[in-house]
Amino acid sequence: MKPRNILIVLISLLVAILVANGANKWIEKRLTATAQSTETVPVVAAATDIPVGTKLDLSHVKVLQVSPEYAPENGYSELEAVVGNVAKQGLYKGEIIVKPRIEEDVSGSRLAALISEGMRAITVKVDAVTGVAGFLHPGSRVDLIAVGRGNAKTILQDLKILAVGTQVETKEGGAVKVATITLEVDPRQAEIVAKAGKLRLTLRNPLDRDQVEPPQKQVTAAEPTTKDEPRKRQILFAVDVVRGTNVSTTTVEERVDE
Repeated sequence: MKPRNILIVLISLLVAILVANGANKWIEKRLTATAQSTETVPVVAAATDIPVGTKLDLSHVKVLQVSPEYAPENGYSELEAVVGNVAKQGLYKGEIIVKPRIEEDVSGSRLAALISEGMRAITVKVDAVTGVAGFLHPGSRVDLIAVGRGNAKTILQDLKILAVGTQVETKEGGAVKVATITLEVDPRQAEIVAKAGKLRLTLRNPLDRDQVEPPQKQVTAAEPTTKDEPRKRQILFAVDVVRGTNVSTTTVEERVDE
């Protein structure tokens, strides 16, 4: 065989080896990626729509297998970890449940699970007028106006409604006739509400979270007195009276208007 042909054969073999080696590496990489993509971890998710304040049982939750990159750090991997707790917010079917969305180790009422840390719940009486015609719902935000003796003053702003009557979740529909509203307040605000007396609520736009400065106290002008102002007097003439060493002066005056 000629040297030229031998060289061509060697080059072809070298190219073939390189191509085969590259193909093997590509196949290994694809197999590794496929193996990694099939690796899953369990997460607990909502099996159905869950209203706020619901105590979770096995019918409310299920386990999903997801890729590790989609498993939240503050999620749950076992059903037993969430059963018996209360939903602090509404959960939707298929939503992965995370710790901030439920209240763990709840004892007492459903309402207690909805109160934020450091806050309190206080209930006030309302009617069709003071309660904005029944258009208040759990989650609405309101201002409080204290009314009494012909005066009205905004005492608290941007308070969250926890419950309307005994209802702690928002339901579809219009106005709801109730006699009480439960508000979320801090301890200082609770004292203000307790001392306020008669209250009226004003409904806020949920996107309006600004605190509005109350109007300055108006000072009304004093009413004119009904008593007659003393009139000025004009002296017409004066008479000196001498009695021994004593001298006195007597004046004759006339009252004049301004």
